[in-house]
Amino acid sequence: MLTRADQLVERVQQALKDQGFYYGEVTGEMNANVTAAIRRYQIRNGLQVSGELNSETLQSLGMDSSGSGRPATKPASPSPAAPLKPDEQSPYDRANVAPAPPDWMDRFVGLPARLRKAESVVRE
Repeated sequence: MLTRADQLVERVQQALKDQGFYYGEVTGEMNANVTAAIRRYQIRNGLQVSGELNSETLQSLGMDSSGSGRPATKPASPSPAAPLKPDEQSPYDRANVAPAPPDWMDRFVGLPARLRKAESVVRE
């Protein structure tokens, strides 16, 4: 019969296997492969990397540490954002766009931006 700790390790192994972090057999035994899988999971999920089953990792996996054999209740995920209107831009799109340089920079860089743009069109 598995002890509570073994049951917890078994559930963690299964959860990590389901998510692609653990490749071994689900045995309930803590070993180097389980530790490596926990570390991979912690790295991928931005947790403190220890390779140990700490409360932060268990909570992230949706488990409680009591060994009761049931997953802890997960918080409800946020609802998806409303679709954008055709003329709107996503905040993610805006974050990846570099702002245009100020006009005063043109005199320090050589040709004004409008001429550089026109010159590149002519060359194509």
